[in-house]
Amino acid sequence: MPYSRLFVRVAIGCSLLLLVLTESKADDFVLTTGATIRGEWLNRDQSSSLFYLVATEHGGRVKLERSRVFKVIRQSAARVKYDRLAPTVADTAEDQGKLAKWCRDNDLREQSEQHLLRVIELDPQHESARRALGYSEIGGQWVKQDEHLGRQGYVRYEGKWRLPQEIELAEQRQAFDFAKKGWYVKLSRWRSQLNSEKRHAALDNIRQVREPLAIEAIGRLLKEEQDRRMRLIYVEVLGQIADDRASAALVELALSDRDEEFYYACVDQLAARKTPPLVRQFVTALKSQHNDRVNRAAIALGSLGDQSVIPPLIDALVTRHDTVLPGSDMISTTFAKGGPAMQSGDSFTSGSTVPQVITRAAMNQEVLKALVKLTGVSFSFDQRAWRNWYTVQQRRGQSTSVDARRAE
Repeated sequence: MPYSRLFVRVAIGCSLLLLVLTESKADDFVLTTGATIRGEWLNRDQSSSLFYLVATEHGGRVKLERSRVFKVIRQSAARVKYDRLAPTVADTAEDQGKLAKWCRDNDLREQSEQHLLRVIELDPQHESARRALGYSEIGGQWVKQDEHLGRQGYVRYEGKWRLPQEIELAEQRQAFDFAKKGWYVKLSRWRSQLNSEKRHAALDNIRQVREPLAIEAIGRLLKEEQDRRMRLIYVEVLGQIADDRASAALVELALSDRDEEFYYACVDQLAARKTPPLVRQFVTALKSQHNDRVNRAAIALGSLGDQSVIPPLIDALVTRHDTVLPGSDMISTTFAKGGPAMQSGDSFTSGSTVPQVITRAAMNQEVLKALVKLTGVSFSFDQRAWRNWYTVQQRRGQSTSVDARRAE
């Protein structure tokens, strides 16, 4: 074999070997001076070595003192191949587009975007490149979503596009939530201090709360509290907060808590308010499936003295409540008249478990007391008589209110 041909083969083999090495492994050694040397880190396993042994991309070897190297950046095989391939690609929209796709397929997103930008520089109407870069065609013009939404007044906020008004509301909600959590922490701390030498100051702090943002925290503490005296103090605090949410909390506590003293403490706080929302809450409770809630609501409505509640009280004089009883296996048998022996036509059937619903009528004594208190008259539980009387009063234009002391 001629020497020249052998030399060419060896040269080609060395080049291919070098290409394989540089494509499979490559690192960037960033020096403290800012310069970068690219090559393969040969003594990677020698962590105690004082220098880096590097096979450079040009085929040589260098030793770099560790003190001179700022950091080492590992390059992927795809990046190495890209660095070799990119300079050879023609500067046309078609070829730059193919290179952009190759970069995307090999997870080189930054490089892919660079070549897509070059594509639309060469061909401004290149549709696939525009869409890959996030453009949309709106009104005959290519615009990016963020640019379009920005023109519409939207702002990027927490990963979403939102109007400034939405952002303001979201930030207000966050501030409210933070403040409400802060009140729970603060009230819990004062509650814990009631067993220490700071108890007097802590109790004063609790009783002086007037902030509506503390309502939710007080509700949580009431559910956790076992001491009746402390629960009554929380009710007193809720009664001093001038907010409909405090009224709503007191109404629900009055309707659901089993402690009679606690119930009347809630009603006493509500009696000074008489606001339409809390009256509506009690009126709604008159339709409850739970008879005790009906009577609790009636006591409160009698104390509030609102004449508009007379019709719903009349409706609640007698209420009907369903009770579901567990079913039992039902067995049906049919025998001949002649005796227990099975005859032709005899039958034996076994039914499945069927729940039974029993409806009972309840005459609500507290509802009647509330009506008597509000009107000064009594027709017992005769709802028709009550309705007739109320209709006559309305036609006459007479007030149905009476002196509470006389009614009692």
